[in-house]
Amino acid sequence: MSANVLSYAGSSGSVTAQHVKTWRRGEAHPIMSISSGPKDCISNDIVTGFEKTEAESISMYVARCMPFLIYHLPDGRAVDASRREVRIK
Repeated sequence: MSANVLSYAGSSGSVTAQHVKTWRRGEAHPIMSISSGPKDCISNDIVTGFEKTEAESISMYVARCMPFLIYHLPDGRAVDASRREVRIK
């Protein structure tokens, strides 16, 4: 995992987060069983993210033990689940 500094556009605050993985469209597939475990639930979250956004890829980061997803849009912007723009360094 590599470390990145993430901040919201227009904000002076930032957080150092570990990049876990990036999925591109078509790389994640839905899992039908909810009892299969955490990796399968994450796969379903990624599939849902692609269904509900125009993201070209979705990255998972972990900061302070909390995982979160960043959506990479076709125009080059990165946004979080609430559509706030995120800067990644």
